[in-house]
Amino acid sequence: MSPAVIACALLTVLLWGPAPVGTKFAVEGMSPLAAAVLRTVLAGGPALILALALRIPPPEGWANRLVLAISAVSGFILYPLLFSFGMARTSGVHGAMILALLPMVTGAIAGIVDRRPPALRWWLGCAIAAAGEALLIGSRSDLSAGGGDLFGDLLVLCGGVFAAAGYVAGAKLKERGYPAQGTTYWALVIASLILVPLLPGVVSGVAWAAMPRSAWIGLLYLVVGVSVVGYICWYWALGRGGIQRVSVFQFLQPASGVAAAVLLLGDSFDLTTLAAIVIVMSGVWTATRTRPS
Repeated sequence: MSPAVIACALLTVLLWGPAPVGTKFAVEGMSPLAAAVLRTVLAGGPALILALALRIPPPEGWANRLVLAISAVSGFILYPLLFSFGMARTSGVHGAMILALLPMVTGAIAGIVDRRPPALRWWLGCAIAAAGEALLIGSRSDLSAGGGDLFGDLLVLCGGVFAAAGYVAGAKLKERGYPAQGTTYWALVIASLILVPLLPGVVSGVAWAAMPRSAWIGLLYLVVGVSVVGYICWYWALGRGGIQRVSVFQFLQPASGVAAAVLLLGDSFDLTTLAAIVIVMSGVWTATRTRPS
């Protein structure tokens, strides 16, 4: 794996790690629906401008356009919706740690699509990490500032599955020679066009004058850092380094995610949550010490 691929993957997980915190900030000033819709629609306009300015056309052929549509709906509609509603009901620490399952889900979907399952040791690492996730989600004893309930955790988890499906679709386009920027830009445009009809109702329900500064910052971070820069880097890294090999870098997201939740949200966690974090990171170590087949 080249240094450039590693650098892009690490930059992405550093940007995506605090996404639960950014979402928590955003839903403090607006509804989860508004946060999800605005997150995508506000990124759609700049994405279209960049695609046209850089002269990046949509992919050719109905097969490639179908893959692009899957990426758009999964990554920029279903994932933000489920994730926003989930984060409104759970803590930043829980959201960050649940997203650590994304490498396993991404690798599994890629294995099914390519009909090439990962190596046994990779699955062992994922199983260890999944055990840590089960301990985290099953425990309701932590007293983090954001609270949290089981349904919120499950919504975040379901959103992560759609995010992983979007990652695989975007990476397949990169493998076919279509640029990662184009996948991000045109997927955002497609998703924005689908969500635009919801915009009037969403905007009318937001008390803009009463929105705290943190909500504005959180929304801006989700639009620029997560939806645009993060996706461009991630699709490029997945397409160049291989989906199953690069996806394990997502196991590092909890580090920045938990740190951001503790520092910015004031979240705390008990010994059970700490044990879950240790188990998940042990799975990281196991999975990253092998090459998927």
